Amino acid sequence: MKPEMRAKSVCRNMASWPMFLLVLFLFVVMEPTAVLAQRGARTLQRNLADLVGDSYTIVAGRVVEVRNEPHPQYRNIHTVVVTLDVADVWKGMAGRQFTFRVFVDDSLDEQASLGYRVGQQVLLFMTQPSQIGMSSPAGLEQGRFRIQQDGQGNRVAVNGMSNLGLFRNVTQKAPKLSAQVSEPARRILAQHRSGPIPYDTLKEMVLALVTNSQ
Repeated sequence: MKPEMRAKSVCRNMASWPMFLLVLFLFVVMEPTAVLAQRGARTLQRNLADLVGDSYTIVAGRVVEVRNEPHPQYRNIHTVVVTLDVADVWKGMAGRQFTFRVFVDDSLDEQASLGYRVGQQVLLFMTQPSQIGMSSPAGLEQGRFRIQQDGQGNRVAVNGMSNLGLFRNVTQKAPKLSAQVSEPARRILAQHRSGPIPYDTLKEMVLALVTNSQ
């Protein structure tokens, strides 16, 4: 079958689809970052400069509500809605609370609410919401950090990939960064491979990257 005939056939078939299937098809095509599976999804590795560039809002806070619910307009689309009490905003704007809606396509992910729990302290590099209000952490688990305390009681941050590759090639993509941050931050840029990093040092680097991108 010629390509133009195949395209016409696809369009004719689509015209007979139930509306919810057509909406879901268009959603998958038009909103790829919002519909990637959260469990085991394969995404390109992103370093810190990539995460900052891909994010619309970077916000830290405590999870105060997690609920599973269908999308309010498209009831066949399953979502998890998360609300934070905001403690820190590193990019974009957020009020005292920040709420986002994430697509779920796996029943296990839905039951586990994508791993979000009330009381968690998190740092999120969030993509810009789509036209139907869906968002996700940039790079999925790469842009989702847990804020914890180390053995000395200091705050540290670690993403879902244990910060693996977080600083790989950052100075090539952001050549001004090393001159803008402190010596501890420069050591992390040069030496860190994986594992938690000090929260305040991460904040210092992110704010510098945000400033450079403006």
